[in-house]
Amino acid sequence: MAFINCKLTEQEKDKLALLNLKNPLFPQKQIELNKLSYQTFDEEQDARLLIIRHEIIWSMVALFLWKENVCEIYAHDSADYEIDEINLKVIITIKWKIDKIHIPECLKNKKDELLRLIKESLIVKAKKVYGLEDIKSEIFSVQCNTVFEGKLELIFY
Repeated sequence: MAFINCKLTEQEKDKLALLNLKNPLFPQKQIELNKLSYQTFDEEQDARLLIIRHEIIWSMVALFLWKENVCEIYAHDSADYEIDEINLKVIITIKWKIDKIHIPECLKNKKDELLRLIKESLIVKAKKVYGLEDIKSEIFSVQCNTVFEGKLELIFY
């Protein structure tokens, strides 16, 4: 199975409430799960990306949950658009710059697998953020590329 963008069900919110998730921007406050509506989820991997904030301080502050381990992600995203008039194609390149990720010490030996899952979830999430899941054009085809750039800081706690 792979990551999909889907609504967060009431049952999933109840399960997440048991984890007592804190807001990375305001660590004294618990995350208000009723304000979260969407997730990027891979049921087989038991992994989910929850966007906490997509603006202001960082372009994106998110929690990545993998088997009930919680990671904090701080990242920026942008999109570049090109039109290939010869092949009637719109080429969209989404660029992610992951600034830092706070990772529990228990995942230190699994950081490569964790980073792969985080990148996969961001690729799928970007399609939702930029509305690419809903594009159905009879005139142009849409090609979506995702690029990860910049230096990544991993912080273990």
